[in-house]
Amino acid sequence: MTEANPYLVEHHLSKTNDQCRQIFNELRNRILRYDDRIEERAVRLLVRYKAKNNFAEIHFLSDRLKIHLRPKIYLDPKKRVETLANPGFTMDRRVYISEPEDIDYIMSLIRQSYEDVAFAETAPRFDKTAPKKWRPFIYRQIIDLCNEQGMRSFDRQLLLDRKAEAIRNFSPAAKTPEQTVSRILQELRDEGKITFNDRGIYTLSKRTALKGEVPKHIRRLINKKPSHKVEYLHETYARNRGWVTAAKERYGHQCLYPKCDNHFVKPDGNPYIEVHHIIPLFEGGEDSLWNLVTVCAHHHKMAHFAEVPIQNRLRDMFLEIVERCDYEPARD
Repeated sequence: MTEANPYLVEHHLSKTNDQCRQIFNELRNRILRYDDRIEERAVRLLVRYKAKNNFAEIHFLSDRLKIHLRPKIYLDPKKRVETLANPGFTMDRRVYISEPEDIDYIMSLIRQSYEDVAFAETAPRFDKTAPKKWRPFIYRQIIDLCNEQGMRSFDRQLLLDRKAEAIRNFSPAAKTPEQTVSRILQELRDEGKITFNDRGIYTLSKRTALKGEVPKHIRRLINKKPSHKVEYLHETYARNRGWVTAAKERYGHQCLYPKCDNHFVKPDGNPYIEVHHIIPLFEGGEDSLWNLVTVCAHHHKMAHFAEVPIQNRLRDMFLEIVERCDYEPARD
């Protein structure tokens, strides 16, 4: 007979102040809307959220909430995520929250942790018919990893950790697979398929389309069209990759153009807002949070079709807003 869980969420809520209780309830509601399969479980020290695996663990302190997330590289321009050294448990990324205005930003981090689990559930299994050549195999693993994360950047250790089983299955007799992976990464750099920066981060070249992106042969056709059509198509495919949702969670449903109040409610009751690439993808901009802002339809059109000096001014202004992360709380 299964023993009943003696701990309740209310038990933990009694440990913290009123403001943190309100913050928790908002985080909780948003998390549980991600997926009907998400489980919430209160245990002795925390409240845990699990899809197939745990992706968020919330601890209740007297004046703030401590949240543990999955081990991965986070899009975290505010640098709120801390990495614990040898914690002895899997959820070794940590963030704190004590102010309601931080809810959208913290939710963007929790969302990334959740997607780490969600993508892992649907990740393609190793294909035993694959040719026994290390370079194309590792390149496929890199593409799979980038698809799972929803971004093109990764480090060597993350690749080794996340693809350890596939690498073992590919060559069970390999004695030094880590050295082989390092060699292949260097070869892929030489071929221009990946790049490497001084922080130890690799980036997959845009010559390879990720899930939901426009394939290269289609991009070549697009690039023959006027530039405004190019960006429109690129921004459309970004909506299929979850970045629009992440941007709205970060900034809320408000136009980031100063003092703009152009907004209205859609028939479904949700505020209407658009998401804009500050630096267009066809100019080398990335599909990442740092390159996205929420704008009303009017200022979105201005950013694309106004006179060039106005477009440049808007671009500089939006880049400064993102860099400072100096925006008002969402007004939904």
